[in-house]
Amino acid sequence: DGSHTITVSVADNAGNTGTGTGSFTVSSDTTPPALSNLAPSGLISTTSTTITADYADSGSGINSASAAVALDGTAVSGCTATATSISCPVTGLAEGAHNYTVSVADNAGNTGAASGSFTVDSVAPAVSGIAPTGTLSSASVTVYANYTDSGSGINSASAAVTLDGAALSGCTATATSISCPVTGLADGSHTITVSVADNAGNTGTGTGSFTVVSADTTPPSITSIEPTGTITTDSATVQVYYAETGSGINSAASYVYLDSVPMTGCTYTSTVVNCPITGLLQGSHTITGRIYDNAGNYADIASTSFTVNVSNKPDLVLQVNGTAQLSGTQLQIPMRVHNAGSKTAYTVRLTADTNSDGVTYTKPGLPYSVASKISSGSNSNTFTLTYDVPAGITSFFTYCTGTASNSSEGGGTTFNYSYWLQISGYGSGGGDN
Repeated sequence: DGSHTITVSVADNAGNTGTGTGSFTVSSDTTPPALSNLAPSGLISTTSTTITADYADSGSGINSASAAVALDGTAVSGCTATATSISCPVTGLAEGAHNYTVSVADNAGNTGAASGSFTVDSVAPAVSGIAPTGTLSSASVTVYANYTDSGSGINSASAAVTLDGAALSGCTATATSISCPVTGLADGSHTITVSVADNAGNTGTGTGSFTVVSADTTPPSITSIEPTGTITTDSATVQVYYAETGSGINSAASYVYLDSVPMTGCTYTSTVVNCPITGLLQGSHTITGRIYDNAGNYADIASTSFTVNVSNKPDLVLQVNGTAQLSGTQLQIPMRVHNAGSKTAYTVRLTADTNSDGVTYTKPGLPYSVASKISSGSNSNTFTLTYDVPAGITSFFTYCTGTASNSSEGGGTTFNYSYWLQISGYGSGGGDN
């Protein structure tokens, strides 16, 4: 075994001698290199990794140029090979299982190979169904959440819950859910955070919240309602003032009515609800309010009245003028405008129509010219309002707005008008009112 050198010499007939040399190696090395420490293996939680392996040869030595890695049957480029190891960074790995093979030859041409595998799971568990939610009347609850994982599976030992930032103890965690009994909760808002990891180490989280109002048995109180008396403008902000010291105001349950019709566009603060309104008709109006807190307590219904007296404003009243007709989903209502005041109205128009319960106004097209002039005590010609009413709706509110002037020559004042109508009792056939 070992290296051998050859020397050859020859002379021509003139006595010149030429020489040449060569070499070869005799080896009895038939043992391929041994590979070890292949990585990665098992689960990894990223889509980028470095494949590594060590190798050694006890005979002719490693031929590092021969070291190679194939991932899922495709050669990996960009590897760094030394006399003892190889490393190959890879990126963009797909979720799921991957197989790789590392090979290297020695200087005698013997090739050693070894295989490894790993699984990519970079997707965190999904947390859902966090409970409780909303408003509770008990200081004792069970905090609960579900979770799922599409990859390596849930590590139930990692599941944890915090309430208002403090870890909960005494929880029961399974492969699909966790539940934690809690007692002695204070009134007010509480925040839940649930976290759980999968077997690859990815962590999913979810949050929820609820409010406890178990100690609140005191209803809010309405302290005042505005406006009152007589106002000389046809626009106002209806205001209901209240006091609440417990669970807070429930604006979704509270309401304000103007002339028995619910007001819209209201905004609530901790002390007052503000409801702007324009186009108020001449005469008396009644405000009614009821305020609820988050514990379900409510203030007794309170009401007050005020009067609109706008100088030189025609007193126009929108009236139903006949029998409504329902054909399929089309509801037709004959209407007229009556001048109940002493001022002549000019250029009377309907400008907008807004409805509740998914009802759609269809015609006449807006703005609609009702009349060029309506004298005191007179009526406009009859016109028909048409609505598309979804099946099953037997009552709805419509909110009409319009304008009229107190001068036919221009330069007068154009006033706004608002009309609330409750449409009901039209049933399932034509001819109902």
